This record gives sequence, structure tokens and C-alpha cells, in this order.
Amino acid sequence: MRRWIALGLVSGCAQIGGLDETTGRRDAAVDSKRVDTAYFDAKPCSGGDAAMLDPTYGHCYLYYAAPLDYLSARSACTATAGFHLARIETANEQPLIAGLVGTTAIAWIGGNDLAAEGVYVWDDGSLIQLTSWNAMEPNNGQGMFEEDCITINGPAGGRWDDRPCNATITTLVPGEYGYVCERD
Repeated sequence: MRRWIALGLVSGCAQIGGLDETTGRRDAAVDSKRVDTAYFDAKPCSGGDAAMLDPTYGHCYLYYAAPLDYLSARSACTATAGFHLARIETANEQPLIAGLVGTTAIAWIGGNDLAAEGVYVWDDGSLIQLTSWNAMEPNNGQGMFEEDCITINGPAGGRWDDRPCNATITTLVPGEYGYVCERD
């Protein structure tokens, strides 16, 4: 992934972080608009029903509200070059993605235990290290039916829940939700 150092050009004078190199003075207007990090993703971050650029790592997150089953959501994300279902691998990603989904929606993220019950991995096969499970989760439908795929649950404060990966299971859980795509 490329990272670029942000440089500002204001009135023909080169400024780095609000410092005018020609006069040596700081420009408060430039400082107030500056992102806290010197790195950003040079590609635009737009699309979906909501979009957010992680200011720390430059990852782009797109939220789609249209309900899909897990595999269809994963395919929808990878249909756009460089995107995949979101992986929450750092502490700052959890609140960003939870905020993007909001307090009323439930959305797929890219984790599951399809290969081995109770062993949660991201779609790229890497073991999930950092978790944000809701209380009493994961619970596999409280032992009543398989729940192998992970959602981020807005009504539960953005905590995670294991859910059926598709809508073919006859339960009260629909198996189709919105989803969050990520570009690293």
C-alpha cells in the first residue's frame, strides 16, 4: 500500500503542517484543517450508502445497507478491485466501523468460523486476534442452530454477533444484512 506525505500549497507558498517555508510563520487556518496524521490514502474513498476514510491508516470503508447473505456480501465487496469485507484488526477500526454502520443497522464484516467451529478467522484466513463480541456471544444460536458469520450490531453498541451466514435456515434470524467493505 502506498502512503503519501501530505503537503499543502497555499497562495503559491509551500507549507508543511501550516508552516510557511518562505516566512517561517505558522498559518492557523491551515493547521485547523490539517488531518492529525501525515499519511493519507491517495485513492478517493466514496461509494456505498456511507463511506469513511480511516485517518490513521488510510483504509477506506464503504457501508451498504441493502441486505445480502454473507457470501453474496463478500462477493459484492471483492467485485470492486482492492476491496474485501471489513477486517477489524486494530483498536481504532472498531469504533470507526461501528460509527459507519450506525445505531440501528446490523452489517456483515469479514469474519467466520466456517472451517472449524469456534475458530474465527478473517476471510483471508488470518486468525482473528482482536474481538469485540457482545455479551454472551458468540453463542451459535444459543446452541439451537449454526451461526458461523460475524456481524457488527448497531443496536448492541457496535459489538459483534455471530449470525447464520444465509437466509435458508428457518430461524427468527434473517441471515441477510447490510455489509461493510474495506480497501487497505
